[in-house]
Amino acid sequence: MLVTGIGVGLTFVSVTMAATAGVPDRDQGTASGLIGTAQQVGTAVGLAILVNIAGSVTTVYLPQGAGAVIAGYHQAFVIAAVISLVAAILALIVIKRPMALPAVGVAETMLPRPIRPLSAAAQSQLLLARCGPLLPQDRVRE
Repeated sequence: MLVTGIGVGLTFVSVTMAATAGVPDRDQGTASGLIGTAQQVGTAVGLAILVNIAGSVTTVYLPQGAGAVIAGYHQAFVIAAVISLVAAILALIVIKRPMALPAVGVAETMLPRPIRPLSAAAQSQLLLARCGPLLPQDRVRE
């Protein structure tokens, strides 16, 4: 359980960062939602397949009692390990590493100018522009 918790904690963060790295800011929410959905659906389908494998192996070894259940789970975990190994190898082959230098035509990022605080008069004008008058016109004495 400890190894799984550490592995999942390290993996999910890095996968999310890698998957949303090249996505424009306006699409970050969509990309993050798609990653979460894919993880949930993949987990549900993968678990269903592994439970089916464990159940099938258990029924083959049924006369052995508890040994049949252990054999079923063992076979399911071996298949899960093989699938994980194949996925890791494919990820190393298929996923391209970003180049260290910026691409041609990419604008350099500039530091933003510091924001100067507004004067009291400008704050009042901004408040009136956004909220309207604070008192109804019939209550204002001139």
